[in-house]
Amino acid sequence: MKKTNLIGPTIVTLILFSLICGQAESTVTPTWLKNGAFAEYTFRNNSLIFFNGTSLSGDKGSFQWECIDLNASISKFRLSLIITEKNESIVHLTNEVYIRLLDRAVFLKTGTLVGTTNLWLPANPTIDQRIVMWDIPPNTLAFKISNYTGIKGQTPQGVQKSFIVNGIGQVDGQNRTFWVMSDFNTGILIDGELKNDITLKALDVDWLGFYGRLTFANTNIDLGPNERMIDLRVTFPLILVGFVMFFVVCSYLRHKNFKKKKRII
Repeated sequence: MKKTNLIGPTIVTLILFSLICGQAESTVTPTWLKNGAFAEYTFRNNSLIFFNGTSLSGDKGSFQWECIDLNASISKFRLSLIITEKNESIVHLTNEVYIRLLDRAVFLKTGTLVGTTNLWLPANPTIDQRIVMWDIPPNTLAFKISNYTGIKGQTPQGVQKSFIVNGIGQVDGQNRTFWVMSDFNTGILIDGELKNDITLKALDVDWLGFYGRLTFANTNIDLGPNERMIDLRVTFPLILVGFVMFFVVCSYLRHKNFKKKKRII
C-alpha cells in the first residue's frame, strides 16, 4: 500500500488557516463595544479654541463618547463636551461621528474622512507591536509601545494594567504629539492627549487645553480584572496596628510568665 505524504499539504493548510484567522481577527468588532457603551473623562479646563478663532475658558470640563448604533464595519457615536465655570455650564457641545472599527477612521456626518481616533487602541498588544496612531493619506504614523510592563492606570473600576504609546509625527505639514495611556485588556483610553483627538473636530473644537491629567471618570464597559497595588495609606496603619497588638500580647505573656515563676520561688 502506497503511503501518502501529508506533511506538505498540512503545512500549507495551517498557513492559510492562520492567515484567514488573522484577517478575521483584525476586522472583528471589539468585544467590549456594544450599543450604549460609553466612556466619560473629566479635566480642569484651561482654554477652548474653536476653528472660527473664538475661544473661552472655564474651571472644569467633561468629555463623553457613546456608541449609539453598532455596526460590524462603521458605527455611530455621540460626542458630548461640557465646560463649566463655578459649577455652571457655559458651553455644551454635542454631535455625532461615524468610526470605522477596522482602523478607527473618523467620518463626519457629511461623510468626510477627518482622521484616526485614539479613544481606543488595539487591545492586548505585543511588546514589539507598532500601534497606528494616524492613518490618513499621505500621513501614516505608527509607534512602538514605550512602556509595556509595570504601568497601572486609574479607572472607574479600579487600577488596571495599561500600556503607553507616544511619539511625534507630521500631520498635514505640522508636528503632532501623541501620548496615550490605554487599558491593556480593552485598549480604551485612560489618560492622554485628548486635545489632539480628531473626534473634537466634529464639535468644531480646534484646541482643548487643560491642567494636569485627564481623569477617567465613568464607563459601563467591563475593563477586565483589576491589578492589585499596595496603597501605603491603607496598609501602613494596618501594619502599625498589627505591630502594636503583637507588642501588647508579648508583653502580657512575658508578665504572666514572670508572675508564675515568682510564685514558684
